[in-house]
Amino acid sequence: MRISKRCGSNRRLLLPLMVLGLMILLAVVTLNWFDTESQMPLAWHVDPNHRKLVHSFVRGVLSNQCRPAFARKGVEARLQISSHVTDPFLWRDTLLTPEMFKYPPPFGFCDMHGKLKDVLNLLPAQPEQLKKECRRCVVMGNGGILRGLELGTLLDQFDVVIRLNSGPLRNYSKDVGNRTSIRMSYPEGSPKVWEDVDPELQFVAVVYKAVDFNWIRAMINRQRVVSCKAHHQKHEQNINLKKKGMKSGNVQTWLSDLKCKFRHCLLLYLTLDLFLFQSLWDWLFFWQKVPEKIPVDLSKFRLLNLEIIRQMAMDLLAYPSPQQRLWGWDQNVPTMGISALNLATYLCDEVSLAGFGYNLSQKEMPLHYYDNIPMTAMLEQNMHNVDRERALLQSLVREGTVSDLTGGLHCTFCPS
Repeated sequence: MRISKRCGSNRRLLLPLMVLGLMILLAVVTLNWFDTESQMPLAWHVDPNHRKLVHSFVRGVLSNQCRPAFARKGVEARLQISSHVTDPFLWRDTLLTPEMFKYPPPFGFCDMHGKLKDVLNLLPAQPEQLKKECRRCVVMGNGGILRGLELGTLLDQFDVVIRLNSGPLRNYSKDVGNRTSIRMSYPEGSPKVWEDVDPELQFVAVVYKAVDFNWIRAMINRQRVVSCKAHHQKHEQNINLKKKGMKSGNVQTWLSDLKCKFRHCLLLYLTLDLFLFQSLWDWLFFWQKVPEKIPVDLSKFRLLNLEIIRQMAMDLLAYPSPQQRLWGWDQNVPTMGISALNLATYLCDEVSLAGFGYNLSQKEMPLHYYDNIPMTAMLEQNMHNVDRERALLQSLVREGTVSDLTGGLHCTFCPS
């Protein structure tokens, strides 16, 4: 298969900018964008009558007869062109098409054919598709609207429970339940403390940048990402790498120590092989700490087909095609939540949402159910077009394609 290299043709031109970019990146990632420690507790009260209405609505969704392929048909009715995704996940034996490599992550795997194949070779072949009964999915957002609704027991009754990023369960199960069928995340967003206990849970890895492949490969191989502090203790034993023949194990330890010593990276760049510097650069490109392990069996790892995100971005949200930029993103990257919604329509017959909706007029509402960040913090982010996503979700709820269990988008059960 011939893969287009247009999207990677300018990579060599960026090398002179790496030093400057590295310095800017360090400044950015060391800032606490959302400082949950310093937030004062937000007073949030849920009217008991409203809670009863929510519970009654969710029971109705669960008790109604399930409608096969209902959600997917509703979504496809919005597509002006045929853009069906053959399989939402990629497997060892997946046929890779040129369309998958047309755009860079998170819309495709442009210029990453080798990295993709390396990961796919670690994954199992696609399992046999068994005919299943009509299934209901609930996509669990992390919105503060979940706090105090006490929906946990009802949410656990859905056939498939999809959770996003590091949304916690411990201490919050009364509101959000304790079952997880799928946890969908990218490296920085994945749980640092693993609380999911279901042995059948599937972890869906999402690639947002090239370095994410390195982390995914390490997680599949059960190679823990050890902290800088631990490697620093080994530094004295591995400092003279050249005399030891630059063995691969020593190089890995040495690089890990370099990550802890950013102040020396500019000098090292002048003397190290480009490959070693690129590895250092890749590690620093994680904008916050990533988990050291994902404790699921190999058979439960899934790699998201980025056509799921591309379809949501370009075909449903009508964003323009992504344009290459030297730094940062256009505001055309769908949130994990709305991407998970599209995934859910391929996995389940009916799809419901819970914990969705950012109502900036309710400034006293917490942004997330698990912290005290105010709703106004959403104004500080510039990667996602929240207004356009809200409009699409509201439209899907109004027409009945998906159900909004918590009413944050469009409350069908609220008194008029």
